[in-house]
Amino acid sequence: RKYFWPVCAIFIFYWIRTGMRVQDWSSGDSLFLVDGHRSTSSSKTQFNLGITHMSRKEYDRAVPALIRCAAADPMSALPYWRIGQIEILKGNFQTAEAWLMEASTKFSATLMIKDEEIFHDIAVAVFQNKKIERAHFYLGLALEINPNFAKGLNNFGCLLASTKPHDSVQYLK
Repeated sequence: RKYFWPVCAIFIFYWIRTGMRVQDWSSGDSLFLVDGHRSTSSSKTQFNLGITHMSRKEYDRAVPALIRCAAADPMSALPYWRIGQIEILKGNFQTAEAWLMEASTKFSATLMIKDEEIFHDIAVAVFQNKKIERAHFYLGLALEINPNFAKGLNNFGCLLASTKPHDSVQYLK
């Protein structure tokens, strides 16, 4: 009897807390946003938060979360690559090049990101920075890793057509 009210209070507390947490799980975005703001030192929650903001085109919110992810897991290529992609989308090609070059030195989990994607995006950034030979080099790396990489083949053709139109026709034959 003397434990009845304390046990009831504990039960009610956890019932309310569970109900609130169920709200967090109403969608993936909701969960990632809530957990990302609660667990700022967790690489995984910061990555999910960054990707959620990125998918919503909230780039100014995505980048700080991805920077926190990179700080928590400095060996992963994922946050560096995603920041590089965001910088390309924003037209900041110098910054994109720096982040993508850093991504190329990190560990790439092949289930999450393929190296040809990183090299392709480096090529896009360096091309926009007027470093044509380097763009050619990085697209070549991407295509060496995956000769059937459609995006890489397309952009390699565009690179050749924009810099050496005669060679692009010869290459296609």
